[in-house]
Order: sequence, then structure tokens, then C-alpha cells
Amino acid sequence: VLVFVLVTPLGELAVSLWWPVFLERTLVWSGVPLCLAMSAGVMWIRPKVVGVVVLVGVLVLAGLGLRSYYVLNPKEAWDQVAAYIDRNVHRGDAIVFSESFLEIPFAYYDRAPASASLREVGLQGTAEDVPFLLEQTRTRRRVWLIVSHAVPSTEAVIAALGAEGQLLGVAQFTDVDVYLYDLGPRSG
Repeated sequence: VLVFVLVTPLGELAVSLWWPVFLERTLVWSGVPLCLAMSAGVMWIRPKVVGVVVLVGVLVLAGLGLRSYYVLNPKEAWDQVAAYIDRNVHRGDAIVFSESFLEIPFAYYDRAPASASLREVGLQGTAEDVPFLLEQTRTRRRVWLIVSHAVPSTEAVIAALGAEGQLLGVAQFTDVDVYLYDLGPRSG
């Protein structure tokens, strides 16, 4: 059990150097051995009344943590972001994510038809984002930029899109901003 408790976070930390995986949802499975160890510890407590009190205390603390996570902290409004873009997207638009992993929550709620021929581009949050973005969107007239978890390259990407075309609007949702740019007629 101690191996799971120590190796799992360290392994995830090492992997997160290349890809952002050090998140709650990826660490959930490592809680199983910890819960088993806690259960075994509670079973050994004598007298049983003390064990029950400890168990109730652990459950109360876990409940408070869950309440904090699910009720008190606002969540990113990916359902609203996807619905907004789906209502306003034009055939052939490009959707650019300030970081590539943002495609995952967007794709979960996205209902745009495949016939819209959308180009989705995930950026890496590095200095190479601007030339990569301009290359990937060179044939697209309209570009949607979805920003959450702003990274150092975000301002440069916004400035580059502003220099290439006109900002048509900004929509702000809980912890997610959506920019729409018209880059004018483009050639491939």
C-alpha cells in the first residue's frame, strides 16, 4: 500500500512534465489502496465504539471535502462554451484551444455537425504557438480562440490574431473566455 501512496503521485508528477496529468481525476484510483489501509486500521481499533467514532469522523471529513469540491468551487462552464460556439459557428471555422488538453472538456459537450468542417487546433502554451497557429489557420476566415488556464503564450496568440484580423467579440463564461476573430479572406 505504501508503494501506491508514494509511487503514484511521483509517477504522475514525472509524466506531467510532458503532459498535464497531475489532476484529481487521474489520482482517484490511487485512493483505493489508501482506503483499504484506512479500513484495516479502523478495524484494529479497540474498543469498537472508538472505531465507530473514528469512522464517522473520517466520513464527515470526506463529506466536507466533497461538498467543498462539488458545491463551493465554481466549475468551468464547458457546456455553455460548447453550446455558444455550436449556435454561432460557421462552416469552415477554426477552433483554437490555448492549451491542447482543453479539447477534451469541449469535445464532451460539443454538438456541432461533422458537416461544419471545423478545424480544431490545440496549442502547447509555448513560444512556438504563434507561428503554429498562423500556419494551422491560414485557410480559415474565422477563428475561435478558447482560453482557460492562461499560459505565457496566450497574450502573444491574442495579439497575433488581432494583428491578422478583427476581433468580432469576446464571450466570458465561468473560468473560460471565448474570442472570435475574422481574419478576412485567406488563401491556402
